[in-house]
Order: sequence, then C-alpha cells, then structure tokens
Amino acid sequence: MELEELYRKHGLTLIKEECTSMAVALAAWLALTKTAENEAKEVTAALEDELRGGHKTGFAPYIKEGEVYFTQRWLFMMGKK
Repeated sequence: MELEELYRKHGLTLIKEECTSMAVALAAWLALTKTAENEAKEVTAALEDELRGGHKTGFAPYIKEGEVYFTQRWLFMMGKK
C-alpha cells in the first residue's frame, strides 16, 4: 500500500491501521462538500448512469430509501518514530 510505504520512507513504524466504511447519501455529501451545481449535476448523472449499468465510476453507488448512496471508506493510520 502506498501509504504504508510513505510511513517506512520516513522511518515510522505502523502501529495501528483501521478502515471504517460509512454509508453516505450523495445529495448530503455534495451539499457538505459545497460542490458547484454544474459539477454536482455531472457527478449525479455519472452515478445514476452506473446504476443503470453504465460506466463504472469507482463509487459503487446504490439506492437506499429512494436516494443514491455510496460507501465512503475512512482510513486511520498511526505510526511511531
């Protein structure tokens, strides 16, 4: 993994690594990140296209309670010198 190599490169020992998956509503995420309206429309269209079997975006969208969602992964890494 690239981040693990970055730790080694700087003389750090990786002592903890955790990955947390979070379900995120696309509309809420776009609002939170203050995505410009034209870009938000483009992202939404791409995810909706993927849901219809189109090009993969890497977001792996799904429908939950009538809204477009995706899974966001948070990575926590702790190193020691």
